[in-house]
Amino acid sequence: MRTAVCGVGAVILLALPASAQSAVFKTPQRAAYCDFQAKGTLGEGGAPIKASNLLCWTPNDGFFVTMDRTGSARHAYGEEFFQGSTPPAATLPFGRGWRLGGFRCVSRSSGLTCTNASGHGWWLGRFRGYRMF
Repeated sequence: MRTAVCGVGAVILLALPASAQSAVFKTPQRAAYCDFQAKGTLGEGGAPIKASNLLCWTPNDGFFVTMDRTGSARHAYGEEFFQGSTPPAATLPFGRGWRLGGFRCVSRSSGLTCTNASGHGWWLGRFRGYRMF
């Protein structure tokens, strides 16, 4: 199991922006952060991103989840890269939504829900819990 988590983490880290110093948005009280990468942009090491993806993480425990537009998703707990990672980002207030590149997220006091155009996605609880669908 440890190898699988490390392998997933390595894939996710390669998909992060070269700067990896900012995020698209965060939820109130910095419970979750999300970043978006468009197809064709350059990722870590200058490799082009093959498919647009959305990446969200909870800095309190290092949990992350990522999904492309087709619904292919990965998630894991305890990724050290994301634990404590709170880069500059605009706050998405409760009751407000965000859309870009076929993804949609809504911030609520109960947590953050993100979906792709096919309706696949996740719910991240404010400080604990998640559900994939």
